[in-house]
Parts: sequence; structure tokens; C-alpha cells
Amino acid sequence: MAFSSFLSMMLLGIGVALLLTGGLTVYFGEGRTRIAGVLQLVIGVVAIIVMIFLYALPSWSYFVQAFIALLGGVVGALIGAGIFLVSIIKA
Repeated sequence: MAFSSFLSMMLLGIGVALLLTGGLTVYFGEGRTRIAGVLQLVIGVVAIIVMIFLYALPSWSYFVQAFIALLGGVVGALIGAGIFLVSIIKA
């Protein structure tokens, strides 16, 4: 069970990260960079779909718990990055 938890969180994390970075790349990029952003979006969607079919459909509550855990990690990382940036800007 520990490896499946690791794998599902990894797929969900990769999917969400690629969706965010791909969206930003498509929005701000030009030419070949925009194409790379679309590719990131597609890979992100595929990673999330694979995670849902492998782990969430058998146990939907598992998917909800994994998503909440990932969301908590992202919020924690953003808070840490914010504290880091504030300390650098103030120094």
C-alpha cells in the first residue's frame, strides 16, 4: 500500500504541476515555447487521468484524501516560498 500511495501522489503531483506550468507557458510563451506549454498541459491531463483510473475509481475517498494531501503540500510550499521571498526582499 505504501508504494501505491507514493505512486498515486507522484502522478497527481506531476499532473497538477504540469497543468500549472503548462498553462503559464501557453499564456506567456511564444512560438515553440507555446507548443511546449501545450505538451505540458496534455501530459498533465494524461497523468491525472491515469491516476484517477488506477487509484481513484476503486476508492474515490482515496483520491479525495490524496488531493487534499497534495493541496496541503502545495499550500505549505507556497507559504515557505513567501517567507523566503519576504526575508530576501526585507534584507
